[in-house]
Amino acid sequence: MNLAELERERDRLSRELSSWIEWAGEINAHPVRYFLFKKRRRAQHRFLQGRDLAISLMGRLGTFLLTFLPSLLRRRTEGVQDQQLRNLLREAAPPSSASRSRDILLFSLDSPEKPDLSLAVREYAKRGHRVFWISQSLVQWHEPRYEPRYELDPIDGLTGGYLVRLHANNNRFLQTDLPTKTEFHPLKKSLACMLRDFAITSSVSLLEHPSWLSLVQCVPNSYRVFDLQWRPAVQAKEEMDPFISQTELLRSADGVLVDRSWDGQIAETYVSKVMIVADRSDQERLGEDPTTITKDGEKAFSLQGWARRADDLEKLIETIPLPLVSVIVLTHNNLELTKTCLRSVIERSQYPNLEVLVVDNASTDGTVDYLKEFQLHHESVSVIFNRYNVGFAAGNNLGLAAATGEYLVLLNNDTVVTEGWILTLLHHFSDHPDIGLLGAVTNNIGNEAQVKIGYESLDEMPERSRAYTLAHLGELLFLRTVAFFCVMMPRRTYTTCGPISEAYGMGFFEDDDYCRKVEKAGLKIACAEDVFIHHHLSASFNQLKDKERRALFDRNRAIYEKRWGTWVPHRYRY
Repeated sequence: MNLAELERERDRLSRELSSWIEWAGEINAHPVRYFLFKKRRRAQHRFLQGRDLAISLMGRLGTFLLTFLPSLLRRRTEGVQDQQLRNLLREAAPPSSASRSRDILLFSLDSPEKPDLSLAVREYAKRGHRVFWISQSLVQWHEPRYEPRYELDPIDGLTGGYLVRLHANNNRFLQTDLPTKTEFHPLKKSLACMLRDFAITSSVSLLEHPSWLSLVQCVPNSYRVFDLQWRPAVQAKEEMDPFISQTELLRSADGVLVDRSWDGQIAETYVSKVMIVADRSDQERLGEDPTTITKDGEKAFSLQGWARRADDLEKLIETIPLPLVSVIVLTHNNLELTKTCLRSVIERSQYPNLEVLVVDNASTDGTVDYLKEFQLHHESVSVIFNRYNVGFAAGNNLGLAAATGEYLVLLNNDTVVTEGWILTLLHHFSDHPDIGLLGAVTNNIGNEAQVKIGYESLDEMPERSRAYTLAHLGELLFLRTVAFFCVMMPRRTYTTCGPISEAYGMGFFEDDDYCRKVEKAGLKIACAEDVFIHHHLSASFNQLKDKERRALFDRNRAIYEKRWGTWVPHRYRY
């Protein structure tokens, strides 16, 4: 600071000091006037503070009313709907899984308000199915902060028949084009909410328009049936062309219903999926009237027509050409785990075309006697008894060689499966033909397939695992390596890559080795996020001492790295 700046600062301070002296002199001369002036200023300050607070509170109240009141009103309405839904859920509680028929999810072209369509629901319900008519009229989802729900009403008061309107981010009519990516997420969440509320664990997805296909592909453990009855091939082709190819549709479908008037071309690969049913002329010759005229002058299906269609669907469900799946279970002691595993496979697979091959590696704890008794009571089960423990790879290879299925599953005996696991896995292959190996998510494994869902016992497992899988309908996680505690492969993978390498002896690295073979064949490896398998982990290896396990691990790692280069350790997703 130079001399001139110092002088200016001195003058400023002198002026301030003079003003303070004058102010002090004024107070000293008129103390009462100053006291009253100070009191008035304090009162004014308090008033202004109160006014600002009132303005602030009014502003906040207005913001609350404008922002949250509509939400609260909607929530109140939803509360009434929730109570109605709970009443419907009590009425629609499914019977035990052993006796229940598959639910029908009807992804239709038309509105169930049409009189002939309520007849359709009635006919399906008479045959023991709960029927959920999924409307193409979507309901706008107002609350991004909350999970999408759905709207549900009984159809004509019919027990077992329901109209469902799914939530989307708009309220358009889903028929003119496919759902966009932003629409698809809330649609899938809305569908998952319905599946959860009504405990729909096995179903038939009856598809009448290809705009629904991407959503149908997310429904777990559901027969996919495309219904082309009494619709000309030209009309069906015109509907299909903007969306998907006929080949893609037939590849995804488990069954197709067409009548004798259908003149579309069906590739030989898919002919076995097609069921040809009677057309109008056939029914008229039988003395049946398949159509009627409504009071509005529209032609509609008659009660006889819908009864015939319902019978056709029943016949297709009973004879649907599902591929044979072979499940190979390797056992070595751990009898209680084996019992739990095999019980779950028999009771929860819900798959009619199944063979189970158990390969026992010289168990000594009563497993052999149990397996002999078990196969006597289950026609689909056969057992191979080894005189000595040949190890993981060789034991599974015996099962693979004996299997006759179009799809092959390797399943550890320390696992517990969940409802509908086979068909859900199987559909991923039809939707993604380039997959060569497919695993499942689990509670206990040393890679990305492990998920945290938190259950304390096997009694809690089904409900907790279902919450996870419903949140990930139709989703895949592509991996470099899947662990072989549960893995499915099409026969073409086995034919191309051959048996599991037996160079690894008792185990470790044989699954890594096989995955490299699959990669080399140009096929993909994935984990299905919508299938959960409980896994105890290393039940057989836990019988080895730590030193023996370490020596086996180091030996097999050396074998692997000699074949495939440096081993990349597995990692967890969390």
